[in-house]
Amino acid sequence: DTTTCEFVRTLLGHKRGIACLQYRDKIVVSGSSDNTIRIWDIECGACLRILEGHDELVRCIRFDSKRIVSGAYDGKIKVWDLVAALDPRSQSSLCIRTLTEHTGRVFRLQFDEFQIISSSHDDTILCFNFLNDSTSIENIATTTTTTSTTTTINNAS
Repeated sequence: DTTTCEFVRTLLGHKRGIACLQYRDKIVVSGSSDNTIRIWDIECGACLRILEGHDELVRCIRFDSKRIVSGAYDGKIKVWDLVAALDPRSQSSLCIRTLTEHTGRVFRLQFDEFQIISSSHDDTILCFNFLNDSTSIENIATTTTTTSTTTTINNAS
């Protein structure tokens, strides 16, 4: 409750520590060292779906109205179909794509409707394109970070 700042509920289900989460539109998506991603309904506290596919700790999570993008210590970035994941009747594979270009742990990522930007323990920042607003992804750049120059990207979402 934002008026009183009272405790409302606990979301229980992960088997190990929770490394990341994002909240928007009454949905929480969390990543854990149990190698899973969970999608939660914040209003009732229910776990709506468990996504499995990473081999190590899920370190970073971002989502929009269509997709979840996760990065993990296994060096992989996965793109998941959020719309299908929220449909309890969906039995299809919810992982749309696995990106394996990083050779080290993935630490951070951001994405918008056009691209994914990720950083890793392998000293690189990778950029991937979403082509034609579909789920296809293309590696468009690899930047090895060797200087202290910083570029700030303002994400107004």
